[in-house]
Amino acid sequence: MTQPKIHIIGAGIAGLSAAVFLKKAGYPVVLYESSKMAGGRCRSFYDDGLGCDIDNGTHLILRCNTNVFKYLKIINARSELVPFSPRYQFHDFKSGRQWALNFSNIFTLLFSRVPNIRRRDFLKLWHFFFVSPEVSLAKVFGNTRFYKNVIGPIEHAVLNTANGEGQAKLLVPVLRKAFFKRKGAVPYLAKTSLRDCFVDPALEFLGHKITYNKRLKSIDCENETVRTLSFDGEHIDVSKDIVVFALPVWQVAKLMPGFSGPDEFQSIINVHFQNPGFHQRHFVGCVGGIAEWIFICEKTISVTISAADRYKDLSQEDITKLVWREVCAVQGEKFKQPKHQFIREKRATFHQTPQQVLKRPGLATAYKNLFLCGDYVNTGLPSTIESTILSSKNVCQKIKGERNDI
Repeated sequence: MTQPKIHIIGAGIAGLSAAVFLKKAGYPVVLYESSKMAGGRCRSFYDDGLGCDIDNGTHLILRCNTNVFKYLKIINARSELVPFSPRYQFHDFKSGRQWALNFSNIFTLLFSRVPNIRRRDFLKLWHFFFVSPEVSLAKVFGNTRFYKNVIGPIEHAVLNTANGEGQAKLLVPVLRKAFFKRKGAVPYLAKTSLRDCFVDPALEFLGHKITYNKRLKSIDCENETVRTLSFDGEHIDVSKDIVVFALPVWQVAKLMPGFSGPDEFQSIINVHFQNPGFHQRHFVGCVGGIAEWIFICEKTISVTISAADRYKDLSQEDITKLVWREVCAVQGEKFKQPKHQFIREKRATFHQTPQQVLKRPGLATAYKNLFLCGDYVNTGLPSTIESTILSSKNVCQKIKGERNDI
């Protein structure tokens, strides 16, 4: 039986992983990308000022992210991730105190020594596992030291929300896998760049069969089927094929009348500094300042600021100066501010509040031959690379199960 052709719109991680899974399943795949490069928010590029490659943003992968590792195994890029210790180091800018949270398992976490946190405070996590979808982290933990020093950094990193705004239930599967899967919380970072890890190996696996600078303008539908994809000056008949939208949710909303999905977003700021001489690659979680995570690499120091809409009234220059002071405070050394690159991703993720999470769509649409994948699609996981790749895998499984009905 001849497999239907799959047209994938968008070559970010959602589109690339969907193409990889579908090609492995034996489907002919056509990939379209509106820009001149693949990767989306996982793109990397050479920065002339810093004299090296930098990533759009730093992404931390956990060992329990099984779908990420499955994808990397298929494209033969598993070795492009480097593991670190599950003892996460933290620094409080207000008090100057430092501590470590040992996420090896739930028991090592309980015995982690955190300033002003009692061991019994960790018992709050038990109630946390049974919250309803309408409950925010603020309602579970309040404005407590336990939230500030333990839950807050996790909320910032995983949900890209702040001040307890995030949906509590969305963190449950992450913590459950991290605590109860063997070595689940072991963190990994890309050895060289996100491009070398997630993008280039996928393009090689796909035979570099991708059309760049190809923006989808509209779709024509009839009888619950997408009939035509309209690009600039070109119309492609897909009435007997399958279409996968691997696009940001706001672009999906423009292309599909009546579509309903998350419509509020949060930004992330990444500031990449030229490394002035700090040694030993590592990362540090931060509280009490602007920086959320500081990643010390061989050539760069990358600072991530999650839920960055909080700082929209601060100038780029002011933010850069403040976070560099924080970098020096963490390292215990003062260096003149080096060359840097400031990147603000204005719609990095949808705003993962209880109200917005409940708006996440499924992978199926009102059209029999059109499916969705991306970090906004409802997988039960936060808007992360793991969720993105899981949505792509689910689309592949859905197409394999329904191809005779399309």
